[in-house]
Amino acid sequence: MVLEIDDAIVAKTTKCNAKFKCLSGDSSCMCDVINSESFSLVKINPKAEISCNYLFPFNKSSFCRCPTRNAIHDQYKK
Repeated sequence: MVLEIDDAIVAKTTKCNAKFKCLSGDSSCMCDVINSESFSLVKINPKAEISCNYLFPFNKSSFCRCPTRNAIHDQYKK
């Protein structure tokens, strides 16, 4: 299942080192969402094998700052 995200959001994702593999529907490249806040930032459980420029560790938690990943969560609840 190919995921469709608005081109403007994808264009904001300038530091993706996975070549947008997440949009192919391959969930192996997406960190698991723990919960979502109202300000479009998801708390995640990072996958150890993934090196991501959008990972934001803060106070014993990790957050995803990737515009595309956050849009996938908002739109598809994944």
